[in-house]
Amino acid sequence: MRRAIDDLRGGKPTVIRLVDASNGFLFDPSMRAGLEPESATTRGALIYQLLNDAMCDAAVQHHAVCMDIRAVLTGPKLDQAADENSAASMGAIARALLDSGVAELGGP
Repeated sequence: MRRAIDDLRGGKPTVIRLVDASNGFLFDPSMRAGLEPESATTRGALIYQLLNDAMCDAAVQHHAVCMDIRAVLTGPKLDQAADENSAASMGAIARALLDSGVAELGGP
């Protein structure tokens, strides 16, 4: 991954941020069909935690930064429904990315 990005950027400084996934069980009723009502915040939350751990571990192995956006979208208790593909969610993620700074390039 890093080599491909370096080739595309032509040696220019580059910041890589991977954002993890929000809990789809919270906002997609079809994912909860036939499950207990609390499954979004129990089993669903565990599935997304494991997915996010794997994604962020891969990012670190490739010298990238992984941003946990779950609380940005689903609140501090990770239990509020939010469609991660909506315009509002994309705006919240963009703000979080900007707020993260670019320490790799000497920024805040």
